[in-house]
Amino acid sequence: MDYRIYAPDQDGKSKNDHFAEMVTNAVFAKKIKAKRILFDSWYASAENLKLVHRLDLVFRQRRNTEKQSDGQFEQRKRLDTSGRD
Repeated sequence: MDYRIYAPDQDGKSKNDHFAEMVTNAVFAKKIKAKRILFDSWYASAENLKLVHRLDLVFRQRRNTEKQSDGQFEQRKRLDTSGRD
């Protein structure tokens, strides 16, 4: 639906600014009539959750990384949801 490049040194926008712009753009400009929203846990600030609530949306967070015992993060493998073996 939308994406942004996080480059605060170039555009002066925080991740919360980008999130708010994307969500309000989807609801008001693109007129997407979704009731649920899925976003990465990186965007799960109180400010963003309040925005989602004010827009009467239900949210689900997703994490695409896992923390290893050495403190490093690694990308989770995508699940095959095609139903094929």
